[in-house]
Amino acid sequence: MIALGGVALLCLCMGLALFATAVFWRQRQSRHVLPAKQLTPVMPIPPDAPPPAPCVRTLVTVDAQTSQRGYVETPVQTLPQVYAELVRGCQLPMDMIFCVESSHSTGERGFRTSVEFMLHIVQALELPPTQLGIIQFNHGLCVPSELTTSRKEVEQSLSGMLFEVGENKLGPALHQARTMFAASESQLMIYNEQPRKKTIIVLVDSEPSDFAAADMEAGVLKQQGIQL
Repeated sequence: MIALGGVALLCLCMGLALFATAVFWRQRQSRHVLPAKQLTPVMPIPPDAPPPAPCVRTLVTVDAQTSQRGYVETPVQTLPQVYAELVRGCQLPMDMIFCVESSHSTGERGFRTSVEFMLHIVQALELPPTQLGIIQFNHGLCVPSELTTSRKEVEQSLSGMLFEVGENKLGPALHQARTMFAASESQLMIYNEQPRKKTIIVLVDSEPSDFAAADMEAGVLKQQGIQL
């Protein structure tokens, strides 16, 4: 029964589709079409109007369009009106002392690396007005170069430095640097010159064995305005 009902529903749908198609086709054939003579243009053409000109395609280039519009070449400003030239400024007066470690932990290779580093700094600074000094320390200390404005003397002192194994004691080296700064300050007062900025560069490999003494000397240097 269910199969028969399905077949009957399918036949009914097909019949309705055929009926709708027949009605649509009949209405399309019976539509009234006006003959060509009865068609009216949207804009009436006068009887004495000339026939339209045939369409002719013309290729126009960009150069031809530019010449027809009358464009005139105008020079464009490409050079800047303001010039900026970056130059290195003048070196401010300064006293600088290197404190380089020469101990077992540093080793000869590390010591030579420190010497090369100091040579690069010496070549980059202006002498004068900068004064440079060198202190080599371990359990003792020596002063290869006092504060001087001679680049040649500093470079010769660096070239003649020899590695010596010893214990890392920084306190006496900082105290020696403070003494050298004080002597330089006395010379400035004699010649009535302005005070200089003071800097100490410490080249070490490890923590000093006399940490308490080094810390005390560092505190005194900072109180005097010396950069460490």
